[in-house]
Amino acid sequence: MATTVVVALLGIIAAYVLTSVLTRPILSLVQAARAVARGELHAKTRVYMADEIGQLATAFNDMTDSLAKTARDKARLYRDVQRVT
Repeated sequence: MATTVVVALLGIIAAYVLTSVLTRPILSLVQAARAVARGELHAKTRVYMADEIGQLATAFNDMTDSLAKTARDKARLYRDVQRVT
């Protein structure tokens, strides 16, 4: 009986830890995506591992760099056009 309880508790703890490890990078990515949706183009997400989720996080960070650069270029072009007209 005691062995069963110990094994069950270890299983619950292992499941909790595994769930945390798997969901943390996804939750971080969700938070960063919401920040970008609010217009915070500098938002980044942490790359936890080099797995598929890590590759997605890296691509997301590359995307936000590109969006921020595009926004800066657009603002610069707008200012230049305003000076000419």
